[in-house]
Amino acid sequence: MKTVSEKLLNYALTVACIAITAVSGVQLVQTLRPRAAVSAPAGGSAPDEAVNDLDIDVPEAPSRGAATARFAVVEFSDFQCPFCGNYARDTYTEIQKDFVDTGKIKYMFVDFPLERIHPFALKAGEAARCAGRQGKYWQMHDVLFRNQTALDSLSLAKHANAIGLDSSAFSTCLGGMESETVQRGLSLGKKVGVMSTPTFFIGELRSSGKLSLMRKISGAQPYVNFRSALVKVIAKSS
Repeated sequence: MKTVSEKLLNYALTVACIAITAVSGVQLVQTLRPRAAVSAPAGGSAPDEAVNDLDIDVPEAPSRGAATARFAVVEFSDFQCPFCGNYARDTYTEIQKDFVDTGKIKYMFVDFPLERIHPFALKAGEAARCAGRQGKYWQMHDVLFRNQTALDSLSLAKHANAIGLDSSAFSTCLGGMESETVQRGLSLGKKVGVMSTPTFFIGELRSSGKLSLMRKISGAQPYVNFRSALVKVIAKSS
């Protein structure tokens, strides 16, 4: 007959084996699972990182700010991503006040819909661009981020009416007229290594129209981190 001490030892060994097996199983699943783009909160310990020798064309990106601005921020975003929404409603307003409205930077928006987890994001991106055809891209952009739980087709039509769009023209456009434009934004994001939303690039605008990327910010960072990165880029190029 086993003593109490022996029974306790056997029990401890059994629990340890179960724990090791469980951890190994999790690690195996994580190893086999393919990487996919995700919605992301504020990034890791480094608020921004350097980007070298990478120039991109963003002629289709809706923009805000002075046409004469020397620097630009490009946001790769998803209208259904909650972290993108938090950024748009809070942090962006500070960036606009201090850097966009003052003419220091041009601000660009590129759709990067994560369809696997956000089924309404792609159509929402199209809706914003359809509104842009009627000169109201940013009005729709702001409405969509304020109403992230209402991005189905019926809701998009209601948003269009709310901002005064021609409903017939909007409906026709939403039938697929802007789908390729949104897909090109997705392709551009993949080309520059976007793996989560929101992701931002800060760069210098060239006379050729291309944007020479200098810094990358991943996740919905607080305003102080954006300010630091922007000040760093502007000062370095002065």
